[in-house]
Amino acid sequence: MTQHVSIDHQTATTAALFADSDLLDEIRSVLKRPDLGDDVLLSALASSPAARHGINHVTAMPQDRETFIRTLPVPAPRHGLEMPQHDLNPPLAVRFAPLVALWHRALQPLAPQLKRVPVPAKDR
Repeated sequence: MTQHVSIDHQTATTAALFADSDLLDEIRSVLKRPDLGDDVLLSALASSPAARHGINHVTAMPQDRETFIRTLPVPAPRHGLEMPQHDLNPPLAVRFAPLVALWHRALQPLAPQLKRVPVPAKDR
């Protein structure tokens, strides 16, 4: 038994239109995001309202193209020097080490006074 699968031809043709043009390179340069891959950009273009309404990106004016590009829902950039989770939450001993050192330095002059001195026996 064969199953009938409906293919959305409009989505397929818009993806082919975007892939054939150099719009993907233009998007990367306008957004200043060379890290965006073709698959991410194609999915953003396919999900944009302008693509669903059939706006022709090839013959549009440059300012219209820039406005369209700036409204695309692209993922947030990842910082190249992100720290691992364990570095962001160090253990308590590491966090409070400066405070403990400060406390020890503050108590050093008072340490002799804090020692218990035996009371001398007066009348023996």
